[in-house]
Amino acid sequence: MVDEKLDDRFFDVSVRLAESNLEAALSRFHRECFRMAKTVAGDVAEGKRTMDDLRMVDDFVRSVYTDQPRALAEWEEIMCQFDLSEDTIDDEK
Repeated sequence: MVDEKLDDRFFDVSVRLAESNLEAALSRFHRECFRMAKTVAGDVAEGKRTMDDLRMVDDFVRSVYTDQPRALAEWEEIMCQFDLSEDTIDDEK
């Protein structure tokens, strides 16, 4: 009987620890993805990457960070410096 209680407690603690580790890993993943998105935006501003790269990253950020208003507000601030409209005319042809 005592062994069963210990096994149940050990299982519960193990599950809570696994959940905590998963939440921490997901948080780190989100931070790193956002850092890389900002890096791509910086590279586009410097001309090292294309606007298509930025469009893909923008779509990613807007889909992944929908539940994080602070991150989206920061991203909107970053994106204000770019014109992603498809209506621009390229006169360099």
